[in-house]
Amino acid sequence: MSGGLTQQQMDEILIQRLFGYHPSIELAGVSIALFSLCMIIHTYLAWKHSARYMYIIGVTGAAEVLGYIFRIIVANHPSINSYIVMELCLLVSPIALAVINYIVVGKLLAQAGEKVGPFKPQHIARFFLGSDIFSFIIQSGGGGMLASGNSSFMDIGRNTILFGLTIQLLFFASFTWITIIIQNKSKFGLKNDSSLKPVFHGLYITIILLFIRNIYRVVEFGTGRGGYISTHELFFGFFESLPIFLAFIFYGIFHFGRLLPSKSFGEMTQV
Repeated sequence: MSGGLTQQQMDEILIQRLFGYHPSIELAGVSIALFSLCMIIHTYLAWKHSARYMYIIGVTGAAEVLGYIFRIIVANHPSINSYIVMELCLLVSPIALAVINYIVVGKLLAQAGEKVGPFKPQHIARFFLGSDIFSFIIQSGGGGMLASGNSSFMDIGRNTILFGLTIQLLFFASFTWITIIIQNKSKFGLKNDSSLKPVFHGLYITIILLFIRNIYRVVEFGTGRGGYISTHELFFGFFESLPIFLAFIFYGIFHFGRLLPSKSFGEMTQV
């Protein structure tokens, strides 16, 4: 005990300090079950359609499962280190989903035999993957500061994560604009290709879902750890868990490994 407080009271104080609420074990448990199922299904689909880049979804699903396992651990036995593992898994892992969209747009450019601005087909995925890695490094650095336990460093860490999220959002907005150009400009010859409509549907739906999630994270960190968004789990459920889960669903409905077979489009844009 410290200062007359029991271990249970100290744990509750730490939980309130980290979350601003007591995380729902039920929500985390449901998330573990759903993302485990998604992980299995998407790993099978990637194997079935021989689409190596689609294994990214299975790996991301595993990271989500790990993140929610640690969410339960933190709720029951709070510690800074467990919280950092949870936060990095849930905060950073969805970055990988956007890589799938980058590769698909590169494949579409390869079919068109054109480049957009300075980007050749094989450069699209690499450039935007590089931007995500840059954002990942910044966010991971911020996560390391959160682990310090010092209030000042934790605030700096959150601001650092916010900076990384903002950069990620700006690059993703640029990528979205490129996707719109590729679909609609006549020189690419893709707009009237009916076989590609499901591909663009899949791209835009998952882009919107990832945007919703990324904007939520920016607002969450931008309003501070004591802000209304950060201290109410309802927002986490609707704008973090749900959009990522729906993205998994739509990556399955519009499975790019099925819609863009590797034999037809080659492996040049895979990373």
